Amino acid sequence: MPGMVISAQGLLNKKPEPTKEDIQKAIRGNICRCTGYVKIIEAIQLVAKNVL
Repeated sequence: MPGMVISAQGLLNKKPEPTKEDIQKAIRGNICRCTGYVKIIEAIQLVAKNVL
């Protein structure tokens, strides 16, 4: 999971309002055994919207 966090932070530093496609591209190099990265993408979108 740390790789996801670092990738997400790097993306948000470059693009504060990323699209879903931007997020998918940013985390592409990280491998996760979860359910299709859905919750990870949603979490990054929430952070981008300052909901968390």
